[in-house]
Amino acid sequence: MSDYKDKRCTDQERSAAVEVLSGAMADGQLTLTEFDERSGQAHAATQRSELVDLLDDLVDEPAGLLFGPGASTAVAHRAPSDVEWAAHQASDAQRHREMVLARSRSLVTGGGSETGFSLAIFGGVTKAAWQVPKAHWNFNIFGGSDFDLRECRFSDPVTTLWLNSCFGGADVLVPEGVRIDMGGLAIFGGNELVVENGAIHPNSLPEDAPLLLIRGLSIFGGVTVKVVRG
Repeated sequence: MSDYKDKRCTDQERSAAVEVLSGAMADGQLTLTEFDERSGQAHAATQRSELVDLLDDLVDEPAGLLFGPGASTAVAHRAPSDVEWAAHQASDAQRHREMVLARSRSLVTGGGSETGFSLAIFGGVTKAAWQVPKAHWNFNIFGGSDFDLRECRFSDPVTTLWLNSCFGGADVLVPEGVRIDMGGLAIFGGNELVVENGAIHPNSLPEDAPLLLIRGLSIFGGVTVKVVRG
């Protein structure tokens, strides 16, 4: 094998490096944060040596693994078949799903309070990057509240938001990987679940994923829950 250090890497070699990183995360060699960082560096790499550096502390002879006999470089210039492309997409989707579930489960840290309370009258309330209690009661009167759960920590695997509004409403941003049970009653209003394009639908998640219960009463108002990707 010629010296890899003076060669630029191909897209297939970048993908192969990410595959190795994904396996390392599954084996516990990398944390989710470390995997995100290294996979981003792999996708941005221009030289083969950069890919080797990313794998050097994870596997033996990473250069041989990526560029040696039988490695992906042997088919680097062959266009993938439809079957191979479909399998690649399915593999990417599965890896994304596993990463999302690992991240969502890590949001349940415990240690928070049992209940919480917020009130908006002729104004608004915003909650973000917070420790969500097991149950949170929110009231909006001629006002509204925004709950951003993307950077939150859950006190319990099952969280209930009691969202009550009169001439007002509440908007909730939820990271994918959290199951959602939309309940509550809306009079002259409505409750809506919106799933961002490409995000994993909460109804397809396993039972051990965190669960968010939406409950409450809205009169001339409503609740919008949006699941966001990433």
